[in-house]
Amino acid sequence: MRFRFIEDCRADCPLTILCDVLGVAPTGYYGWRSLPESPRSAANRFPIPPNLLDRNFTAAAPNRTWLADITYIETDQGSLYLTIVMDLYSRRMVGWAIADHLRAELSLAALRMVISVQRPGSGLIHHSDRGVKCFVGVSQCDAV
Repeated sequence: MRFRFIEDCRADCPLTILCDVLGVAPTGYYGWRSLPESPRSAANRFPIPPNLLDRNFTAAAPNRTWLADITYIETDQGSLYLTIVMDLYSRRMVGWAIADHLRAELSLAALRMVISVQRPGSGLIHHSDRGVKCFVGVSQCDAV
C-alpha cells in the first residue's frame, strides 16, 4: 500500500522524501515496481461488467441465465480445479471442465461445452463472480 501511494504521488514530490516519510527505502520501492503484476491486479484492469442479476436468482425458462464458478478438489497427486456452469432455471450443471491448472482456458472449456450442447439463443446472461479465472476478456469471448 505504501509503494502504491509513492507511485501515485511521485509526480508531486521527490521519491526520497516520500520514502523517508513512509519509512521505506527507495530500493524497496524500485523492487516493488519490478514485481510482476498479480492475476487479481491484471483482472481489475478490465472494465467491470454490470451485475444484470442483482441477486435475482430466478429464471423464466432454460438457457436464459447461466451461473459459473470454480472450485478445487484435493487428490493424492495434488489439486484439480473444476469449473461448472449451472442453468439457473433447471438448477442443473450443464457444462463443466476439470484440469490441474487455473488458467483462463479452464473456464473457456466449460463455456464451450455448454454452448455446443445447449445452443442458447440471444439474450443469455452468463454470470460469474469477479474471480480472476472466471472473467473472460472480449478477445477470448470472440474465440468461443
